[in-house]
Amino acid sequence: METKLPDSFYTSSPFSYKRRKTVEVAVGDVALGGSNPIRIQSMTNCSTLDTEGCVKQILQLAEAGCDYVRLTTPNQKEAENLRNIKQRLDSLHCRIPLIADVHFTPDVAETAAEIVEKVRINPGNYTDRKIRQQYDDMAYREALEQTARKLLPLLKICQRNGTALRIGCNHGSLSPRIVSRYGDTPLGMAMSALEFVEICEDFGFHQIVISMKASNVRIMTESVRLTVAMLNEKGWDYPLHLGVTEAGNGEYGRIKSTAGILPLLYDGIGDTIRVSLTENPVNEIGTARQIVQCAMEQKTEDAATQQSAVAYSPYRYQRRKGTDERFKGKTVVISQAGNLQPEDLSPQEVADIPHLSSFGCERQADTNKFEKNSINFCKYKEKNLQETAFVHDSDAGNSVLRLRHFFNCLIQNNLNQSIILHRTYHEKDWEKFRTQATGDFATLFIEGWGDGIWIENPNFPEEKIYELSLQILQACGIRFNEAEYIACPSCGRTQYEIEKVLAAIKERTSHLRNLKIGVMGCIVNGPGEMADADYGFVGCGGGKVCLYKGQKAVYKQIPQAEGIDLLIQLIKENGDWRDPA
Repeated sequence: METKLPDSFYTSSPFSYKRRKTVEVAVGDVALGGSNPIRIQSMTNCSTLDTEGCVKQILQLAEAGCDYVRLTTPNQKEAENLRNIKQRLDSLHCRIPLIADVHFTPDVAETAAEIVEKVRINPGNYTDRKIRQQYDDMAYREALEQTARKLLPLLKICQRNGTALRIGCNHGSLSPRIVSRYGDTPLGMAMSALEFVEICEDFGFHQIVISMKASNVRIMTESVRLTVAMLNEKGWDYPLHLGVTEAGNGEYGRIKSTAGILPLLYDGIGDTIRVSLTENPVNEIGTARQIVQCAMEQKTEDAATQQSAVAYSPYRYQRRKGTDERFKGKTVVISQAGNLQPEDLSPQEVADIPHLSSFGCERQADTNKFEKNSINFCKYKEKNLQETAFVHDSDAGNSVLRLRHFFNCLIQNNLNQSIILHRTYHEKDWEKFRTQATGDFATLFIEGWGDGIWIENPNFPEEKIYELSLQILQACGIRFNEAEYIACPSCGRTQYEIEKVLAAIKERTSHLRNLKIGVMGCIVNGPGEMADADYGFVGCGGGKVCLYKGQKAVYKQIPQAEGIDLLIQLIKENGDWRDPA
């Protein structure tokens, strides 16, 4: 079986916005894909057995502008109660489509598919959970055929009822069979989805939506791009749902979700999105709407830019040369007050700047600046590091895809000057500004480009913008200023008050900036989906939690009230604790 990365690119041009054409998929009365707008969805966070609680939240989400609502459906009782929830919504004249979220139990998915408009299954744990050490070609093929047989009854029910199906792969919950061949990697995620799509194709079922989710922004982005490229190679134009899972809460949770979703929307990829926050689900909708609005404002660049040859791989993160040599691997953050001093460019440096016309910059007469359409390119010296760097200066009116083209030109010409990205905004609404800046800079940092970040907006305090800069870098996995939290949005499976616990854990551990800490609501989303966390706090029912070091459960079934103290103790036992400054 072929395991290499696709030869084709995931988009016709990464330097120009063009929305990917997909087939339209009906989800009740609200279709997605095709020429439909980008749809927004969320998920209830109360038990699906609580009919009135779910109905109340669904009505609130619909009022906020949500297009679809997902409900956790772990067992038959929850699946059967979906009918009561739908009947109650019908009596209130609310026809928002519902999605059943199913992980481990095919018969539950089959029951739900008779009731709701869409069912989400996870290929990693839906049918293929048998653990083997090795899969030769024959064993692999047999396991895949068994998966197809188990999936077939669900496809028949979906086809008969007009029910859509989301094939939702999550990093950290891939099947043992997939991991044995591809590893727990973006390629493994893409292959997991493609295998299920092929089963659907063979059966003649096409009401499919695909998602690739991870708590790591770069893994999520790479897996989506790989999936799209592989779908395109086969001529399959199914729509995609986008989201960063376990993004956390507060300002950083919104920034992290934006950093994963918006660059892909700029690529023209994505037909429905969810911003996953460990908060009231209604809070997700405003950020999601801002993300969609920013995506719709993206500009199409000129034909010459579109036709440029691509000089980099979008499927593997690779830090561009420059920073490591000059700034010792540290991405610098520049404040509005300015700790850069301009210097004149030497004649040789002027000559070394790559064919400026190829990325739209021209040298102005009698100056050492290069500018066109508000894009400036000049040399600065950083006061503290005493190193020189170039600043690529633009305003928010310039397409971020033009900046991609600029870095592509640097790579084509084998030029490794350190580049600080400077962008000026004038937006007065903080949420919109935050979304714009995150999308613009994340689009470049997730590729490994950019050696510094310099954001200016005269409408906001310097300290607030400095914090935004640090959080953008952290969301992209570039530079960590505080502990990284992999925290699931609370749902009907959550076994404790996760919002309060997350806040308490943050208060005591946020200074541990070299650590990733998973705060998970249940065993379903716990050990697997906090795959790259250093430590984990996982609900396991009955007021109990389990504490993990990596993927190993160290403390099991301990009282929740003792959990945070024991988590601190576990961190100390492994030598990862330091006292706050």
